[in-house]
Amino acid sequence: MNRASNLILMTAIVASISTRQAYGYLDPGSGSFLLQMVVAGVLGGLYTMKATIRSVTSGLLRKSRAK
Repeated sequence: MNRASNLILMTAIVASISTRQAYGYLDPGSGSFLLQMVVAGVLGGLYTMKATIRSVTSGLLRKSRAK
């Protein structure tokens, strides 16, 4: 292992050993909101890819029909 890997490993070990009790709260709505953001991102990316591919192929078809 190189020096950077050793440093990251040692930092992770020290951080996991020296943790204190956390008083955090995650309400049920947070999980559904996160899921909604992930689904929207995936669907938005797919739509963008579809629109880009459609515009490129329509441009190529127009050029080939013009000849």
